[in-house]
Amino acid sequence: MSFFRDTVLSGLAVLKLLVYTDSPRSQAMTKIEKMHFNPMECSRNFLRLLAHTLDHMDTMVGILDLKGKILYANRTALKKINTSYDKIIGIDFLDSPWRTHSKETISLTKDMMTKAFAGESSVIEDFIINRDGKWVPMLFSISPVRDVNGKIIAIVPEGKSITEQKRLQAEIRKEQWETQQWIDSMGAYVAKCDKEGRVISCNQPFLNAMSITHCEIAEQYICDTVWLGHSSKTQKKLQRAVKDAGAGKKVGIEVVLAPGKSEPKLFLFSVSPILNSAGNVAFLAMEIIDIADQVRLRERMIAHEKEYSNRLEREVSQITMILRETELFNQNLINAASVGIIYLDENDRVMFVNPDMKIKLGKTVASIKGKRLSGLGIYMTDRSWKKIDGREKEKIYFGKMKMILQIDGKNDLLFDVNAAALKGSMGGTRGTVLIMDDVTERNRLEEETLRVRIQSEKMSSLKLFISGIAHELNNPLTSIIGCAEHLEEDSELVEESAEAAKIIVDDARRAGKIVENLSEFAGRDAFTGTLIDLNEVIRNLVDIRVNEVKKRNIELILDLDPAIKSIVAGVIEIQQVLLNLVRNAVNVIEESGKG
Repeated sequence: MSFFRDTVLSGLAVLKLLVYTDSPRSQAMTKIEKMHFNPMECSRNFLRLLAHTLDHMDTMVGILDLKGKILYANRTALKKINTSYDKIIGIDFLDSPWRTHSKETISLTKDMMTKAFAGESSVIEDFIINRDGKWVPMLFSISPVRDVNGKIIAIVPEGKSITEQKRLQAEIRKEQWETQQWIDSMGAYVAKCDKEGRVISCNQPFLNAMSITHCEIAEQYICDTVWLGHSSKTQKKLQRAVKDAGAGKKVGIEVVLAPGKSEPKLFLFSVSPILNSAGNVAFLAMEIIDIADQVRLRERMIAHEKEYSNRLEREVSQITMILRETELFNQNLINAASVGIIYLDENDRVMFVNPDMKIKLGKTVASIKGKRLSGLGIYMTDRSWKKIDGREKEKIYFGKMKMILQIDGKNDLLFDVNAAALKGSMGGTRGTVLIMDDVTERNRLEEETLRVRIQSEKMSSLKLFISGIAHELNNPLTSIIGCAEHLEEDSELVEESAEAAKIIVDDARRAGKIVENLSEFAGRDAFTGTLIDLNEVIRNLVDIRVNEVKKRNIELILDLDPAIKSIVAGVIEIQQVLLNLVRNAVNVIEESGKG
């Protein structure tokens, strides 16, 4: 609006422009000439520029003569109330559509025009009714226009729509109200202070605690308030905190305060510097929070943590003791093991041996640790205990294998070995454990047992051979004895023949005795039963003894059952049994005469 006050005659010069232009407005301007208004002489181009400028402003602008008659209104003003130049030019401004919507508006406008004619500008917030019949808020002013001599030659009314400003103001007021409500609803005491600590505003809980109003606390130093500065020590701490915050440092301290008439409690006094766009401290935001409950909770948590820590220490102590006992037990178990135990690291170097293995090695722990098995005289072997040479001799496989501890070639020790991976606590393999079972004595006993078994098998073969010979000799000897006895009993033989028959019988019986002794040597363990046909054995025996039986006038009748199954037995033993039966039967028949 200062545009018209600083360019005194520019608005009036428009009239001349309008008079000399051929636009539709020129007809309306003939009324101005009849009012005997004589504007200054201006160049035509300048007047055109001013007219163009006024018509393209979004501000409503008009020009009134010294009687309050309308000389000019720009397009924005005409469009706002949906009218034209010919309807408003020359009428009294108080009677125009811009100012006739209420008596109060007319009265205010009249006062503003009076002030303008007296050389004073005035501004008010007002309303107009637009072409849609709606009330539009406006910032309305009337200013005087002077010539080069300072004489008032016209007045200029201006109107600026402030609808958007009003909307923004309403939103700001709403936000401010909501923010204040939010701050007032906080349990903490909140205050806004300048960087020296003087109170600018505070929330309702703060005022309630002090039983004071905003007006009463405004401009007071926050540290001088009754319940904040109840002790010099506390006050000094607060003053130091405010000073540090004023220097741009955020501060938080715990202090004992007594809000109102309540008992002193522990509060957190927090001061935060709020910086402007230039990075300077604009004001201080203070928050005073009751932390008594938090402190009690913290103390309880500390007590619980201490109790938990003590319990944890006890449990750790118990677990440590159990681990030590377990470790000792495992150590004793390893030490008491009757087998050798060797632990190899990932590089197959000896890290540990138990006492049993240490004794077998005959070395100290220091001379054992870090060496490979071959460095201790331990080698892998094949199944026949022959040492494996080449690349494979140093390679350890998981599973069962054989190893030898070479000492002097005579007293070497043999081991059955079981190799297993030692797992780490986080997974993976930490090395290899070898369980070394000394089988030297067992291997010696096995070899001795094998030797005895071979000897036993040889004796068994010999006994079987003797048994076979006895069997083979027994049959012909039986026939020889039978025939010789038959000749010996023949009365017709000459003495020499009878003597020869007797010699044959005696020698055959002596040979039978030898065969019997051989059979006894073979023993029962030489028995090798075979599947025999019992009827066939009986027939063979009868064929051998038939002549002897006939000479004694005894008829031998065979009545064999063909259904008799074969049996497992010794042929010699069965023949001996049958022969005894036949002899007994012959003797009985001779004595009794029948059988």
